[in-house]
Amino acid sequence: MRWTSSAPVAKTPLGAHRLSIEAVVVGAPPGTAPLLASASDLHTLGAAAPGSGSGMWRATDPPTGTVEYRALLRRAAETDVVAVAVRLTDPLGRTSEQLIQVPSGSVAPAPDIADVTLTPVVGKGLVLTWTSAAPIVATSAGAYRLTLIAIPKSIIPPIAPPSGGGGPFTPRPGPIIQPRFPLIRPIVIDMALGDILPLDLGGFPTGTEPLIVRRLKGGGLRRSYGALCRVAVQKLTIRITAPDGRVAEETREVT
Repeated sequence: MRWTSSAPVAKTPLGAHRLSIEAVVVGAPPGTAPLLASASDLHTLGAAAPGSGSGMWRATDPPTGTVEYRALLRRAAETDVVAVAVRLTDPLGRTSEQLIQVPSGSVAPAPDIADVTLTPVVGKGLVLTWTSAAPIVATSAGAYRLTLIAIPKSIIPPIAPPSGGGGPFTPRPGPIIQPRFPLIRPIVIDMALGDILPLDLGGFPTGTEPLIVRRLKGGGLRRSYGALCRVAVQKLTIRITAPDGRVAEETREVT
C-alpha cells in the first residue's frame, strides 16, 4: 500500500504528527492478532521496508514537500480479505482517516502484451516491438520477467533419389537410418523487466549476438520494448511472467 501526506515530518512547536495503521483479516475468529498494528510519530518513522513480516515506512527520503508512505501487508493466504485503517493525528488531536479493503486474490497487476509488430530492416535483421504495463520495478513478491524465444528456420538438405536405374524403390530389411539434419536450438533471452537496458540514441548496438532486447524511449503506464533478431527465424514468442506465476504470451510467425 502507498499514500501521501503534506503533514510536516519534523516535530512542530505544538508537538509531532502521529501516523497509525491497523490491518485485520475480515472474518477472522475473535482474538486473532491483526496483520499490522503500528503507530509512530512522523519524525521517528523509519525509511526502510521491513525485512520480514508486515510493516509501515516513509518512502520519501529526505522528507520534503508531499511525502509518500508505504505499508507492506503479508497475508497468510491470497484468499484473505483485509480491512485497513490509516490515521494521521496532528498535535491538537485532530484526526484524518482513510479506510480501504484489500480484496482476495493477487494485488499485483496481471502481465500483458500489446501492440506487437514485426519489421524487417535491411542490413540489420528483424525488429520485434511491443508494449506492456507490467511493472519494471520488482515488487515485494519478486520481479516481472521477460522470456523472448526465437525459433531459427530449419534448413533441410535435398534427399537424393535411390540409385540403380529409375525403377520403383524396393525396401530392404536392415537398420533404419535417420537422416542427420541440423538440430534446431531455440534462442532464448530470460531476464527481469527492470534489467532490460534502454535503447541508445544510435539504435541497437552492433555485434554478432543473434538476439538482443532493449527498452524503448518513453515511460508512463505502458512501456515499449524492442528486440533485434539477426538470424533467420520462423517464429518469435514474447512471454511476460508475474511473480505469482500468471503469464501473458504472444507468438508471431515469420513468413
